Amino acid sequence: MATEGTWAEAASGSRRALDVRSRGDYEDGHLAGSVWIPADEVERRLYELPETAIPLLVVAASRDAANEVLSRLGGRCKWVGVGVGWEECCSQDVVLVDRGFDSQAKLWRPTPILVEWVERLEGMLGGPGSMADIGCGHGRDMAFLTARGWQVSGVDNRAVLLDHAVHLCSRYGGAYADKHKPTTLAADLRKAFPLAPLSTDLVVVVRFLLRDTLESIRACVRPGGFILYSHFLEGCHLVGPKTPKTPSHYFARGELEEIFSADEFDVVLSQESKLSDERPIIDFIARRKTPKTALHEATPASPQVPPGACSSAPRSPADDDTPSVPIGAKRKFGEA
Repeated sequence: MATEGTWAEAASGSRRALDVRSRGDYEDGHLAGSVWIPADEVERRLYELPETAIPLLVVAASRDAANEVLSRLGGRCKWVGVGVGWEECCSQDVVLVDRGFDSQAKLWRPTPILVEWVERLEGMLGGPGSMADIGCGHGRDMAFLTARGWQVSGVDNRAVLLDHAVHLCSRYGGAYADKHKPTTLAADLRKAFPLAPLSTDLVVVVRFLLRDTLESIRACVRPGGFILYSHFLEGCHLVGPKTPKTPSHYFARGELEEIFSADEFDVVLSQESKLSDERPIIDFIARRKTPKTALHEATPASPQVPPGACSSAPRSPADDDTPSVPIGAKRKFGEA
């Protein structure tokens, strides 16, 4: 049974709100930021809902209607909260009320490190470019970048997930949804890698690791382009039952720096953090050097250069030429 929530909680941002009333009722008035999905479509659109740890306020015309939606989910999600009746909202003096249809309100969120860095990446690239999401799943990061004007493609071996990705890009791609339609590539990466070398401005890999593909992933980043990798780190196997248990499914510390070696890439970011369940992850960004950059680094500095002109002090991540992070002796590339 769902725990009852309030409109005020959702309005404060402590809960996200799913509105399952009729579209007419939703357009007549709804909580700002709430997402409308018809009650009979919720079960097949689970990929638009937030992760299970996020509390959700279900807004329905009646408490029975809200509980019917909850029952259709079969306990697969930890929903809490039922808000009923527009009069209840008004009586609570909730001011965050909208009318009409909000096409961009969403319950899901893209990968946090991508959200944090996307403006800086666009600045260094000179604007939105091409993006490939390896193991894209439902395509949330693809939809996020589509709305910013990127031309996105997604690779996955499950056709149903690629269909979800196309829908998200269309539904949440904003002004670019029709202009920049996504490319989806159904592929078993154990057999073939579908992206050409030096073809992509930004390669995104989140919670996906197949070591046989790492060489191909590295190769498809174009000169001046970026790899963004967010994945489980050693130690994750000690936390929780649903986590990678063998070294072949998580990274060792320093391993990504070794893979994206200093002779070809500059490491922009390498930081550890923890998910809400305490599992450690690594967020990693590296930029492939351009021929000009590589030539400059290979040429000894002239003694006539004024003092300080070739300072080795670290530069801001927003600078166009970002130095590599020093790499220590780590495991060899591809080693489990």
